[in-house]
Amino acid sequence: MRKTVFKYKVKELDISKISGRIEKILCVQYQPSSESICVWALIDDDLPFRDFIVASYGTGHEVDDYIRSSDYIGTLQIYDGQIVAHFFAFSVDDLIDREEYYKLKEKLSPEMEMILK
Repeated sequence: MRKTVFKYKVKELDISKISGRIEKILCVQYQPSSESICVWALIDDDLPFRDFIVASYGTGHEVDDYIRSSDYIGTLQIYDGQIVAHFFAFSVDDLIDREEYYKLKEKLSPEMEMILK
């Protein structure tokens, strides 16, 4: 069993999909050297590849019903605090198991529909 930490670039105020042998999403931070928002994840070589969704929402913006408080991975203030983005991450398998997902499936944004295909 070998574990490492990997970095994935994600989008601000949007939905991103990341894939890998991800055991756990550790945190989200802005990386000045690459001018990117990134999440760091614990990777376990013994795990199968899994898809994760990283979703971010601005302060005061509506959060999708399938988001749970336990999905929260952090908040970033970007552009000198002009935008405050709150990040949530969860596995696609976990999302599909959620009752809320089936209730809202018809209301998913086109971006989320594309990611889940």
